[in-house]
Amino acid sequence: MVKIAKFFGYLFFFLAMVLFFLPKVELFYLAEKQLEPLKIVISNEKLHDSGFSLELRDAKVYFEGIESANIEQLKISPWVFTNSVTLRNIELSHAAKSFVPLDVESVELSYHLFNPVAVNIYAKGGFGELTGKLDLINRTVMIFMNPSPKMRKEYAHALRHLKKEKTGEYSYAKDL
Repeated sequence: MVKIAKFFGYLFFFLAMVLFFLPKVELFYLAEKQLEPLKIVISNEKLHDSGFSLELRDAKVYFEGIESANIEQLKISPWVFTNSVTLRNIELSHAAKSFVPLDVESVELSYHLFNPVAVNIYAKGGFGELTGKLDLINRTVMIFMNPSPKMRKEYAHALRHLKKEKTGEYSYAKDL
């Protein structure tokens, strides 16, 4: 029994050290290079490697050369069995003002080793709350949104592009 406990203790310590010394900043720059062909650029970010996670502050996101969003905080947590990316306090570009409210409180993307074909999505903001799933095998995204009263009143034209469910939620499905 002691040998099994030692084995799991060493295994846990080894995994913790791998995560701690993982070159997270370099991996972020590699991810930025992967976004370049999609014409997505993240700039002006302040990076902070806190050991087990990577934090970005005050990032600006550009799509096709147009400033699309300002992100106050982006936190990447690469754990062994679950990985997550959390974005907080996002302000969308004023070009999107006629489609959706510009303030997004938080967005969380999570990936679990026990369900390796899906990325879970959760977001909350002036638009309401949404949950979704990105299927990596079938390359589909499915989103369910519970719109806020502001979204229902001021942005009803945008909701017409979504499918209204019997529960009152709106859904969106797309093949990528």
